[in-house]
Parts: sequence; C-alpha cells; structure tokens
Amino acid sequence: MFNNVQEGLYRFDENNHLQKALVKEDPKISEDQLTYTFKLREGAKWSNGDPVTAKDFEYGWRRMCDPKTGAGGAYFFDYVIKNAHQVIYEKAPVDSLGVKALDDYTLEVSLAYPVPYFLDLLADPLYFPHNQKAVEKFGDKFGSSSETMVYNGPFVLKNWTGSTAEWAYEKNPDYWDKDNVHVDKVNIQVVKEDATAVNLFELGKLDWLQLRGEYSKQYAKNPCFVSVPQKASMYLTMNQTDKSLLKNKNLRLAIAYAFDRKQLTERVLGDGSIPLGTLTPPDFVKTADGKDYIEGVQNKHEKNPELAKEFLQKAKAELGKDKFKLEYLAVDDESSKLVAEYLQGQIQETLPDVQITIKTVPSKSLFPTLKKGEFDMARTGWGPDFFDPITFLNLFEGKSKYNDGKYTNAAFDQLVHRSKIEDAKDKDLRMKDMQEAESIFLKEAGAPTLYAKALATLHKPHMKKFFIDPLTGQQTYKFIELEK
Repeated sequence: MFNNVQEGLYRFDENNHLQKALVKEDPKISEDQLTYTFKLREGAKWSNGDPVTAKDFEYGWRRMCDPKTGAGGAYFFDYVIKNAHQVIYEKAPVDSLGVKALDDYTLEVSLAYPVPYFLDLLADPLYFPHNQKAVEKFGDKFGSSSETMVYNGPFVLKNWTGSTAEWAYEKNPDYWDKDNVHVDKVNIQVVKEDATAVNLFELGKLDWLQLRGEYSKQYAKNPCFVSVPQKASMYLTMNQTDKSLLKNKNLRLAIAYAFDRKQLTERVLGDGSIPLGTLTPPDFVKTADGKDYIEGVQNKHEKNPELAKEFLQKAKAELGKDKFKLEYLAVDDESSKLVAEYLQGQIQETLPDVQITIKTVPSKSLFPTLKKGEFDMARTGWGPDFFDPITFLNLFEGKSKYNDGKYTNAAFDQLVHRSKIEDAKDKDLRMKDMQEAESIFLKEAGAPTLYAKALATLHKPHMKKFFIDPLTGQQTYKFIELEK
C-alpha cells in the first residue's frame, strides 16, 4: 500500500533499479562514508497542500525511533543511523538522532557505521517522511483509515477503513511526477474464496489476482499465468533451546538432507518457487568479480539419504535414543498443509526412526507460538529488506528478536558483526565474511532451507509494467500502462 500513496527519497522502478524520487541529485558522501547530504526536489506536495521538506524526514525518522511511538520498524534504523540504538533504548534524547534538516530542501544524515546498502534502505516505507501537522491533527487515529492520512505519492487512498474488503487508489493531482502516472484509478477487492476470485477473473471483472494452492498448478498453462519470483527465503525454523531434541546439530542435519526440494517446488507448490540450498536466494547480489554471492557459500542443503542417515546415527549416539518423535507446526491453510504432509512423508521415508506429527494452528497463532518456544519445527521465511545478504544473516544472530529457533554460534555472530562494522568499507572482505558466516549456518543446519518463494498470478495482458517489488512483495501501480 505505502509505495503507492507515499514516497521517500528513492524508489525501485519496474525493472528493479533504484531511482531517485524526492531526492533530485546524487548525495554528497563524506570520505569516511558516514555522512550523506541530500538535496530534495522543490515542488513536491502533501495532499493537504503542505510542501514536502527535509523537516518531514527529520520528524519522521525521529518519530520512528522515539520509544514513545513504539514503532515496530525502529529496528530498521538501529546500528544504521547515528545514535539510533541509544535513542531506541532510551539512552539518548530523540533529537540526538543522526538526521538533520539543514534547510527546507537539504537533509544531512549521519550513520553509525558505513552502510554499503544505505540508499536501498531509503526506498523502504519505514524511511518515508511524516507530515507533522497531520500526525498531530489525527493523533492516535493517524493512519487508521484513508481519511486520517495525507499523501505525497502517485495515488491517494479512497474508501479504506482498515477493515474494508474494497478500496481504491486515485491518481494524485499534486504528485510531482504525475505526468508519468498513466492510470487514473485502481480498484482493489479482497476475495476470500479462491474459486470466486478465479471466476471473476475469467468473467473479465478482475485484471490481476494471486493464485494459491491447487489453483497454481491448475492454471500454470493458462496464457494469463505469470509466476513472479520473489527474493523471500523459506526454511524450517527449529527449536534449539536446551529442552529440545533439535538442539542437537546432527539431528537437524539429518532432516536437512532428508527431503527433495525440487520435488517440493514442482509437485507440491507449482507456483514457480525454486529449490533453495542456501539461506540467501540465488541471483540476489553479486560479488565484486560479478559472480553470484551464493557461489562462495559452502555446505548447501540438498537431498542426500546416505548423508542424512549418517547424521542420524551420530544424533542417536549423542542423545542416547534410537527413535525420535517431533512435531511440525503448520498454519491451517491448504498450501501449508500440503507442504507439511510432503515434508513429513519425505523425512519418514528417508529416516524411519524419525516420526513427524503435524499440528495445525490459525495463521495468527503461529508466531506467538514460536515466540513461546512451544514447537519443534515450523516452516517460516523472510522477505529481504534490501539487496544485501546481511538482511538474512541478521535474523540468526544470537541477540536477534527474529531468531525464533534460538540458533547460537559465536563464530557466526563474530563474522556477521565484522561484516557490518570492521569490514564495512571493503566489499570483498565483507562478502567473504558473510559467505563464511552463511557456510557455518548451513553446516550446523541452523534452519534447514526449503525454497525461494514465487507468486503465482493471473495477469491480463493489456496491463503492462505492473510491478511487484521482489523485496516487499508490494504491488506498485505507478508504472502501469494500459494497452488499448
């Protein structure tokens, strides 16, 4: 939603290239790579008539990091913007945050450490500006409906209450780049039943929809079928707390090598997802010599029954057990159940002494259950925040709040830290740090890998340049052109 109605300094275009948005020229970067100075476009407006200024960024970023706001996205600033960590944890005042409006159209940003992917971060909605007048006017209701927001993006939101099943995006007449927005209105409809959505598409009442479950395979040969690769990695989060059997590395490794990922993506999912043997997906980022980052990652996961059995024998000896019973926690939707049943069958076929039972829960209960540690294993995943492997590796640092399985390894943590701090200025060194860290993670089966996600869609061919952000999965309407 946000990238259609709001805008920051940068955005990704329909070819997935970073382009200037509210910034009018390349920033000035200090020699130590810690200070960025941005010049903003003049003439950009909010929908309430206010100009978009550097003050809106200063206010917005401070608001995101202010503990009083309690913003879940504050982590995106932590160890990136100078003093963000101290501000977030109430060890420094909010006005000490490293962002300053030098004048209406000049923004100075100070970083905690050099961040090679910093400009990519600025395309994320968490780094968008906030209109102080609107925030103060609407108070606690700010952002709860289309009427309690102001907009500076290509569209304005209409008829959204926070729970409505239908709403619309209308072209913003005050948008600075309105001449390059080619559709006047986009109507959104939430259709709960997949069969109903497909029927509406076939009747010509929908131009686009996402397919799920069996419909992905059923419509794979339809001329309107489009599989949209995403950069999200899916994996098995395993409980590695002291009381869990899966704290044992060799038991995790036995499972990691027990199932066929290619068969999973082709026969079960059928949506264009691809097998994944690493934590970072393929073609995500290249090293300085132009090679795919994952070429330098060792210990990739793939089906190897003999190796799986060897690891299981080691686990039996270490744990003093001959048989293992484990519970697989799955969301109670069709696709999740199919994946769970496939993995259950493959693991038990390869490792008869490992019995898997499946427990289903509503989607809203999955992550609270993981946080409580009341599980053995579950399929989870991560959609990256920016194009750098650190977005995946960060998840599994010992201190990470997203490390639901409680994986811990001091050498892994040290390499991740080094890539972000000591080696941050040297692309070659930091890439090697991350490759080594990921290799350690895979060697220990910190989270056995599954697949890189794709979206199966039906897409009317007259709608050109419809873009789904591979990072956020958000639909972007700015670039759409309708063929007559």
